[in-house]
Amino acid sequence: MPSKRYYIKHIKTNEAIEAMIKYTVLLSDGTVGDICAEVVEIGQEVAVDLHDENGNPISVTRIVEEVLVEQDA
Repeated sequence: MPSKRYYIKHIKTNEAIEAMIKYTVLLSDGTVGDICAEVVEIGQEVAVDLHDENGNPISVTRIVEEVLVEQDA
């Protein structure tokens, strides 16, 4: 299922531009994380910022297996 595309109007130019959407995604290794992007599709490689078991920030790059949630950023 392709992701929806949302557009907003640029205030000064009145041009339609894609809006950023917050996605919760399931990655190929079973990791679930949030990313903000214009569009995310199944099979796309994405980087997700997470925290390890000690609370330290980490980033993982994996393939999107499923888009779980889409919401306005």
